[in-house]
Amino acid sequence: MNTLSLDLALTIARIVFLVLLYVFVLFVFRALIAEAAIGLAPRYRRRGQQEQAAATPPSPEPTPPPVAVSVAPERARVAPRAASASRLTVVETFSPRELPVGTAFPLTAASTIGRGPHNTAIVGDPYASLDHAIIVARGGQWHLRDRGSTNGTLLNGAPVVQEVRLQDADRIGIGSTVLRFSE
Repeated sequence: MNTLSLDLALTIARIVFLVLLYVFVLFVFRALIAEAAIGLAPRYRRRGQQEQAAATPPSPEPTPPPVAVSVAPERARVAPRAASASRLTVVETFSPRELPVGTAFPLTAASTIGRGPHNTAIVGDPYASLDHAIIVARGGQWHLRDRGSTNGTLLNGAPVVQEVRLQDADRIGIGSTVLRFSE
């Protein structure tokens, strides 16, 4: 009787181990598919820049993107100062190889920050959300808002709980990456 219960316990333990092993493999497989689907490499280029970079040699001065095209003057979104002058610069990074310190992202009237390839500033940081934060130009000033990110957004070390106005040299924390805002 003792041998029978020991055999039964070992069989149950083997089955539980196999189930846990299959669940682990399933989660690894799902994570690989999710990472491949969002196209994380290279993480710091905007959509379309990879093909452009391969086709043209690098220029000494990057050309800033156009600010806005106005259909009607009363509906135009005006960014404070020139959009090419305002930028985010990487000052601390999770992965210096993929997003080097000093990388600059010119701001547009509405600039998004996150891990997803559709963002203005693509931050390849595992602690950054796909759609982490947004910077908008409103009333001649720049404003920062968290977009419901998992780990939150920091402004000069303090959590951003509502939209806040940015000032020159503010430090924005996205995951373990820090960006400096400059006008």
